[in-house]
Amino acid sequence: MNGKIIILMCLLITSTTIFGCSNNTINQLTTDDIKLYSESMDSDPLSGDITLNGNKISLPIDVGELTKMKFSFSDFFAKDQELENGYYVDGISMDGKKMDENTRISVTIYNTSGSSVSLQDAKIGEIGIEKSSASYKNTAVLPRGITLESSYDDVIKAYGIPQVNDGNSISYIAAGNVDNCGKQLEIAFDDNTKIINSIKLKNIPIN
Repeated sequence: MNGKIIILMCLLITSTTIFGCSNNTINQLTTDDIKLYSESMDSDPLSGDITLNGNKISLPIDVGELTKMKFSFSDFFAKDQELENGYYVDGISMDGKKMDENTRISVTIYNTSGSSVSLQDAKIGEIGIEKSSASYKNTAVLPRGITLESSYDDVIKAYGIPQVNDGNSISYIAAGNVDNCGKQLEIAFDDNTKIINSIKLKNIPIN
């Protein structure tokens, strides 16, 4: 990738929210939910599969697919901004309500189509979920039943020893991952409880 498109980054400084979403949260996950969602996904934690609020996602996905999951562009004018081929923009916030941390996720949008496209015709290659507080409303299930309620020991048991472990966060990285492309699963934990407080899943093909 050539880098981030400067115009988009300037727009993001003026507004941290390009996208918004309506009611698409599930506050509770049952054991049966976790089993059902896990069985629907690839068992490889780097497959790009995740179930968010009951919706299975297999990264990368078209930005347009978000409308099927009740996500939509906000009224922010940058929705019509074009993204050049070989560029990406990350840290784009998506909320159930504008600026609502309890429903917020972040995404990375990229374009490798060969020509410039509008944001709505680009692809999402990374999703970040940060449980900001106990009132956080989004639910997430990763392959092999890992959720935002899973512990450090649960993750190690499910996925094995990570390539990166700095004490508070761990990362699983596919061979050949370079720069902002490739496959990576980064999981961070609460310092005291050792329960997951953030997940970042990436699957951006290397061209």
